[in-house]
Amino acid sequence: MGEPEQETGQKPTSNLEPAERRNSLFAYLGHAIRLSHEKMSSKGNSDSAKQAWGRLMVAAIGTYGSLIKDTELEGIEERLSLLEEEKEKELLKKSVTEGYHVIINDYTEEKGEQFYQAVLEHDLEGMVAKRKDSCYEQGLRTGSWLKVKNLKSCDCVIFGYSKGLGARESTFGALIVGLYDQDEKPIYIAHFGTGFTQELLEFLLAEF
Repeated sequence: MGEPEQETGQKPTSNLEPAERRNSLFAYLGHAIRLSHEKMSSKGNSDSAKQAWGRLMVAAIGTYGSLIKDTELEGIEERLSLLEEEKEKELLKKSVTEGYHVIINDYTEEKGEQFYQAVLEHDLEGMVAKRKDSCYEQGLRTGSWLKVKNLKSCDCVIFGYSKGLGARESTFGALIVGLYDQDEKPIYIAHFGTGFTQELLEFLLAEF
């Protein structure tokens, strides 16, 4: 059911200009891979049909992929990445309906400083600056995505600390800080436990 015709193994020829030729080859490869993947994933096709579509995909990559010259592949990763990003954004806009609880964040190119000033003027939390050709890397901190915060500072009083766990079992987990109101009553502001070296942890614990 739905089996493709067997490939002949004969390589195609082309009289197109280099750019048109490259784009045509990429278009055919993309179509062949997508169609083969769709057919191989279809529950309605038999195992033999899925195997035939798999062979067609391998043949298409081998036959047409070999016609693409090295010079035509220069910068292809960046071009494909940008193309996929634009497609994903368009798909997101079509798939999600904005409302009171859902807002699709748009982006601004080449005007990061002006955008950040707008963030400050509206007292927003911050912004994320990204390389346009980058992708999300789970668990990694790279220079491709940068969180630029609208930082606010306050001189606080250390009221105490929480018990340390794991590697901090011998020191403390987080400092509990706050301020005093006009009646000299303590008001909790926040707690934080990042940015401490082991030396500083031991020094502060000794002071407590």
